[in-house]
Amino acid sequence: MNSPIVRIVSVFAGILIGFGITWGLFFLSKDRESTEQVQPNNPEEISSSDEIVETDSTNSLNLNEPLVIPDVITKLDIPQDLFDQKHAIAKWVVSLDEDQILSWLEQSTQAEWNVSTSFRTEFQTALIQKLSLSSPEEALEFAAARIEPVRSSLGSIVIFEWATNDLDGAIAYVKTETVLSELDRSWVLHSILQSQGGLSLEQQKEIARQLGDEAYAITFYFQSLLTTKIDDPKTVWYDIVELAVPDNRQHSDTLEAVAKAWIEQAGLQIFDEISASITDNIILQSVAFSVLMDHADIEEQTEEAFEYTFKLHDDFPWKGFILRSIVATWASNDYMAVLNRAETLPPSGYRQFLIEQGYREKARIEPKDTLENLDSLPPGLLESSGQIAIRELTKQSPNDAVDFVMRLEDKELQQQLATSLVYTWRNKDLEATKNWILGMATDEPLRDALLAPLANSLVATDPRLAFELALQQSLQQNGENLNGHEASIVGRIAQTDIELAIELMPQVRDESRLATTTSIASALVGSGDSPRAIQFLNKLSESEQLEHYRNSVWNWIGTDSEGLKNNIATIKEAATRSAVAQMMIGLNSQTNAYSEAELESLEQYLSKEDKEMLEQWLQEAQP
Repeated sequence: MNSPIVRIVSVFAGILIGFGITWGLFFLSKDRESTEQVQPNNPEEISSSDEIVETDSTNSLNLNEPLVIPDVITKLDIPQDLFDQKHAIAKWVVSLDEDQILSWLEQSTQAEWNVSTSFRTEFQTALIQKLSLSSPEEALEFAAARIEPVRSSLGSIVIFEWATNDLDGAIAYVKTETVLSELDRSWVLHSILQSQGGLSLEQQKEIARQLGDEAYAITFYFQSLLTTKIDDPKTVWYDIVELAVPDNRQHSDTLEAVAKAWIEQAGLQIFDEISASITDNIILQSVAFSVLMDHADIEEQTEEAFEYTFKLHDDFPWKGFILRSIVATWASNDYMAVLNRAETLPPSGYRQFLIEQGYREKARIEPKDTLENLDSLPPGLLESSGQIAIRELTKQSPNDAVDFVMRLEDKELQQQLATSLVYTWRNKDLEATKNWILGMATDEPLRDALLAPLANSLVATDPRLAFELALQQSLQQNGENLNGHEASIVGRIAQTDIELAIELMPQVRDESRLATTTSIASALVGSGDSPRAIQFLNKLSESEQLEHYRNSVWNWIGTDSEGLKNNIATIKEAATRSAVAQMMIGLNSQTNAYSEAELESLEQYLSKEDKEMLEQWLQEAQP
């Protein structure tokens, strides 16, 4: 189980590599440490007349010169360049004996050594790594005396080196040594398992069992499979498939990685065996989607992924979702292949989806051809494919898109495609879009229809012009009512500039008055101004007020319950006040917005009929 590695010969290189192994780059060691930029120590002692500094300095990195190692680390001359710092640390450490390492480690914790946190960490890491080879007990004792995260960072290096060279000794020590606590168990066990490459799950579980946490071996095994090459995916699969826990992302990721490796080795048909071995549907659908989509992402394999998935039994988890996702990928690569495959299928939802997806992708890839041949599209696809094509053509050539729209004889289709054109073109050139629409004759029906999307496009940058354009558009039928688009524009303005919305309110057409008033009132409530909101609503008729309050009291309480309670008396109509109070009291069992005393004060606004109705309702609602 233990495969010792002789490292003394390669200490120099090993120390260089080991500098990156730390989690503590952002923390100081146990005592207060400086985070200032690394500077040469004692700059006042360096001058052109001070010849002795050149003699005693370790600044020279020439390996041919004799290396002078000071006993006190504050006398180390630290290079400015990061690579030179690493080189210097390696030269210093390789020359140290055990006593010197221990002395330097102790000195490195002192705040008087004015170096950056990252340099101090790399320095300690190199010392600990070398000390771990000769005296791991003392190295671990030093690490354990630090605070987190330096404690676990340095400790992990010690345990890894120790277990690499003497697994049994490392396990025996950590089982009995009191410098480690229960809180250290996870990083200790992780470092030991990490040091033992190539172990089976059972071997790892045996090590973890000795340290009192067999379950961690499973976690580690799953994690390690995500970062190693899997040579025998079938064996590994059967090792882990029964251990996987639903909704554990790491387990799912590992299963997916192993399944992909197995398919890569044995072919897609092996997924029959893979899926048959999964007993949990959540895991199965996750693995199936990941594996089959991964296969489909390679263009040469997309059709194979489709055919395999299509033949799965219909109750296979997520079959429809996976199949549609594969078709979307396939169509983006080769829409003609998708359309040709659709022709071979009997009438079904899958066949229809292939047809729709194929033509959508054709519209995206060949917008001009699609638009010129709209009449040849299958029934039901003209609008969706036409809109995709006009958007793509607008991105490529707005003038060509405009030319096509203006040539359309079908006025309903013309309006639909022109609207898509406007919403696409505005993102590229809003000014040109505006000029095109406003340049049409004022009696042109298409101009009137496009005033709404143009106003929507301008509301964020020029809200007054957006409002003016909305007023120019004719009233539109909405169910049984006629509405002006200015109500929508004012509602959007009110979300960012309530005063401007109020200023524009008098210009709103009568047909838009109710919708505009309620949208401004809602914006006022949202900004915590319930008194003004009630004033606005008082302008409505009693029936209009009642309708608005019934639709808004729940949200009003959630947004500004105090404002509504404190201003209910200002509601103009007594019947409306009574209805609002009734709703506030009746909903309180769910909102918990008001105390018993506040509920009692609200009862003064109830009419006799509403009070009796409320009492009856509350009595019936009791369990």
